[in-house]
Formats: sequence, structure tokens, C-alpha cells
Amino acid sequence: MEKKEKELDLLDLLSIVFKAIGSFLKNTVKYFVLTVIFSFKKALYFIPFLLIGAGIAFYMTMPQKRKYRAEVILRLNDGDAFMVRSITDAFASSYIKVPKSAENRKVLADLMEITPDIAATVKNIEAFYLVDLFKNGSVDYIDFKRSFKEDTSHVVVRNQIAIRFESSTQDNFYDLQNGFMHFLNNSSFLAQQRDIRQAYDKAQVIFYTAEIAALDSLRNLEHFQRGDRPAMVSRDGVMMVSTDKQLFQQQLIDLNNAKRYHERRLEEGADVALITSPLSIDNKPVVGTLKTLAVALVVSYLIGLVCLLLIFNRRTIAEWIEK
Repeated sequence: MEKKEKELDLLDLLSIVFKAIGSFLKNTVKYFVLTVIFSFKKALYFIPFLLIGAGIAFYMTMPQKRKYRAEVILRLNDGDAFMVRSITDAFASSYIKVPKSAENRKVLADLMEITPDIAATVKNIEAFYLVDLFKNGSVDYIDFKRSFKEDTSHVVVRNQIAIRFESSTQDNFYDLQNGFMHFLNNSSFLAQQRDIRQAYDKAQVIFYTAEIAALDSLRNLEHFQRGDRPAMVSRDGVMMVSTDKQLFQQQLIDLNNAKRYHERRLEEGADVALITSPLSIDNKPVVGTLKTLAVALVVSYLIGLVCLLLIFNRRTIAEWIEK
């Protein structure tokens, strides 16, 4: 008996759910048809709304209003991704997202070593983290949505970052890239870190050069004291006969490798960051004319529909409010 009651309750519940879905679909179709009929009857009244929407769309897609994008990947010799993104955000807020006056353009041009005309085309410069989601040493994607914060450093690649340039034209992205690299290299904090790193590498080169010279002198002295007699050296606990060329050879190899490492860091690390991928330029504007026009017409139609429904049903609405 109890089992039958549970089955009846389940059937009742399913019946209520299906009736609700059916009622919802029926009302949706009903009001859609009424909306279409209303729109055809009042078609002339929609024309001003659609014209305004089309005008706004064409204004937003005028050549001087268009926006193009390009991205580049940088490898950081100094600082890390968190620091460089903070510096980039502060730079954009202070010098790009400001009123486009002649004075502001000149300040931006001086910081990036570009012309004021090129500075006038800059829409934005942003930095984005590279994400190593599986922590396997390879980049999985670029966080263009900025969903990763500073507290997720375990998946953010700290020594690389993506820079996105936004401009009103496609013709000056290489100038913007070079200008931004100039700005980074002259950033006081990053430049200070670069100077500290280079001073350390120079000191290490001097140290290893002296060590190599001392060991080489010791090898020559050992050879002079031995004359032509072969030397007995211990290798892995086994006494072996060593010739002059073998003496101290591994130590010299290790010292030369360490010296070359710091010399290479000095050669490659003259800048605080290096470009590791070609500039990727999107030839299509961020917001295309047709897409903007379609969105503007839909939005203007919906606004017009709400306004006309309120206007032509104002008496009914007023009576409903009074009740």
C-alpha cells in the first residue's frame, strides 16, 4: 500500500512538472506571436529606433574608432610576471587611459620614444599571464580573461608574459613593440634589478677567469716539477697514470663552463626582457562593422519594443497600478 502511494506521488509530481513545462512553452509561443503581430502593426514606429541604432553602430566603426590588436611573448631577465603586469597596468592607467590631449600624447611619446602621431593611435597596452596548468614546464594557454590572480603563482609562468597592444591602425604595431621594450628597459625598478644582476655576472666572470688562470699555472708548475715522469692520480679510488694533458682537466672544464654561463647571461641579459615570439597581428578589427550593426539593431529594436508597449498600453498599466 505504501509502495503504491509513493508511485502515485511520483506520477503526480511528474504530471505537475510536465504541465508546467507545457504551460511555459505555450505562453512563450503565444507572447512571441503577439510580439511579432505588434511589431508588424507598429512597424513605422520602430523606424526611428532602428535608425538611431544604425547611426550609433556606424559611428562606433568609423576608421578613427576602430581598434586592432597584436600580441607578443616576452621572456623576463629581471623581475617576474606579476611585477611586469603591475608595471604595465600602472603605465596604461597613467599615460594611455587619459584624455587624448597634445600634452598627454607627448608624454607617452617620450616614454616610448615614438612620435606623438603614433602615440595618438594607442588604445591600450595590457599584460597577461602565461599559464602552465599541469605544471609540466610547457605553456597551456594565455590568460586573456585575467582569471588567475597573484595568489595562484603555482600555475603562472613567472619568467614569461604576453603583451597585447591595441591601436586604431595596423601600421604601427612594431613601433609600439619597440617603444614598450624601451619603456621596460628604462623602468627604474627593473633597470635596478638588471644592474644588480649584471654586476654579479661580471664579478663571477672575473672570479672564474682568475680561478682558471691559477689552476692553469698550478698545472704548469706540477708539470715542471715532475719533468717527463708520468704522474699517479686517483680517479674513483683507483690509482692511474696521468699525462700532463689529463691533469686538472675536469676542473678546468667545469670552471670554463661556469665562466661561459655568466658571459652568456651578460650578452643575452643586456635588456630586462627579450622577445621570444614574432609579433602576432590580427588584421580584423576587434569590433567589425556588420557585427556591430547587427547588435545595435537588435538592441534598438528591443528598446523600441519596450517603449512602444508602454506607450500603447499606458492606460492598462495605469489601471493595474491603481488596483
